[in-house]
This record gives sequence, C-alpha cells and structure tokens, in this order.
Amino acid sequence: MKKCPECGCEDFILAGDAYDFVEYVVTIKDDGAVVTVESWDEMVEYTTWHADIKCYKCGAHYNRESLKELLCEGALLPFTVLLLYPDYIAENYGTETYLDQVYARTAVGAIDQAQNHAMEANDIWDDESGADPCDFYPLLTLRGHWNDLTPVELQVFGDVVAGNRV
Repeated sequence: MKKCPECGCEDFILAGDAYDFVEYVVTIKDDGAVVTVESWDEMVEYTTWHADIKCYKCGAHYNRESLKELLCEGALLPFTVLLLYPDYIAENYGTETYLDQVYARTAVGAIDQAQNHAMEANDIWDDESGADPCDFYPLLTLRGHWNDLTPVELQVFGDVVAGNRV
C-alpha cells in the first residue's frame, strides 16, 4: 500500500464520479489500484477517479500517481461553475444556464473546463458553426461542489408558485 510520505498514513481522500462527485476515503495499492471503504456499494465499481489525493490524517496534497507533494496552489480543487448559454443555443436567451462541477487548480481553469464541457454537452464542436467555448458566459464560480439541499416539498411548492404544472 502507498503511504503518506509526511505522516505514514495509508488512508487518502480521493474524489470520484459514479453519478455525482463524491469524496471517498481510499487506500491505494502499489500498482495504483484504488480500494474504497465503500467497496460494498455497487456504484463504486463504476467510479471514475478524479483529482489528486489528500492525506486523511495530515491533509497534505499529493499527485495520485507519483505521490509527489503538491503545494496548495498546485492541488486540484473542486469548483462549481454556472454558465449562461449563448443566444444561438438558448431558446429563452438570458434565462438558460449550464451548471458544472469540475476539478481545477484555479478558478480560471475551472471556467475553461466548464465551458469545454458545455460545448461537448451541446454537441457544437464543429468548425463550421463558429461556436467558441467563451460564448458560455460565466455567471458564478464557487470553490467546492454545490449541492442543492432544498427538500423536495419546497421545490414542488416553488414550481407551483412559478406557475408550472406539477
């Protein structure tokens, strides 16, 4: 098992994406295989691992493959980015947004990733369209992954107030 060079701990925090971004407590075998405490959970087998690792005990950040320590500005951090759709895609320009959760070293890098993801999600990567990732205007960039904790009852109430059928 790989160990933290700083404190010798075998447990690390690693972000994974099965259906949503989640941070797992993991151990990493010498061959690079990731073993989670949640391995009983059937969704873990479909997880795509992202970002760098953080020691569970001392909090030091490392590159997952090499175990080289990363300074805070070098570590991959979670960001939530809200983008405004450009007028040539949106049916209701000014109201349609794209929300993405990414890992990047800086907020600028997070916006770049989210803009590229928005292009891919809307299948507009052809050269003839003249589309540019920068056409997705950043409205909000937050450090961390934002999760909506609004109870379902209140979401339904909000739809009724907005005049939407439920």
